Amino acid sequence: MLTQINIHGLRNIDSLQLELHPQFNFFYGPNGSGKTSILEAIYLLGSGHSFRTREIAPLVQQGLSSFTVFSKTQQQDRVSVQKSLDGSTLVRLNQQPCQRSSELAHFLPCQLFYHDLFQIIDAGPSVRRGILDWGLFHVEHSYHDTWKEYRGVLKQRNALLKQKAKSQYFVPWDNRLVDLAYELDRARTAYFKDWSQSFQSCLQPLTDTPCSIRYDK
Repeated sequence: MLTQINIHGLRNIDSLQLELHPQFNFFYGPNGSGKTSILEAIYLLGSGHSFRTREIAPLVQQGLSSFTVFSKTQQQDRVSVQKSLDGSTLVRLNQQPCQRSSELAHFLPCQLFYHDLFQIIDAGPSVRRGILDWGLFHVEHSYHDTWKEYRGVLKQRNALLKQKAKSQYFVPWDNRLVDLAYELDRARTAYFKDWSQSFQSCLQPLTDTPCSIRYDK
C-alpha cells in the first residue's frame, strides 16, 4: 500500500509530494490541474509505462530532460521510475535496478478505470475475464502458469483445426484443455467470491443504491 508519492517534472507537475491515506484517496480540481497526471504517476510505478502514451516526450515537462516518480509503502519499500528524452528509462526497486515490468506489477498491482470504464459492462465477456485474471495473477502465483499453458494448448488445437487434422490428433489436446479450463474456472470462482465481498464493502460507504455482481460460467 502506497503511503507517499513524489512527482518531479511529469507533464504540468513541477514538484509534488503527496501523503496518501491507506484506504481511500480522492483528487479533485479544475481541468488541467494535474489530477490525471497523478494517476498516471501511480500507474507508472506499477507498470513502468504510461496508460496515455508510450512516447516519452509528452510526459516530460517543457524545459526539462527527464521526469521522476518516487514512492514509499507501508512496508518501507521504495520504487522509482525515471524516463529521459534520450529514450532511457531507469527503474529502481528498493535501490536496486529493476529490469522487468512484472517485478513492478507484483510490487504495486494497479487496475485502471478511466473513460472506457463501461466496457466492463458493455463489452464481451473476455473483458470481464481479463479483470479476474489480472487479480489472480497477483493473488495466486501459480495461476499465471496455468493460464499460460491453457493459451498454448488452445493455440495448438486451433492450429490443428486450420490444418483440418484427423479427429484422433485432437484427443490429447482436448483432454488437456478440459483439465486446464477446469483449473482456471475453479480459481476464478474462488477469487470472485472473495472479490465480490470486498466490492460490496467498498461500495457501501459510497452509495445506498443496491448493486450486485455474479460470476456466470
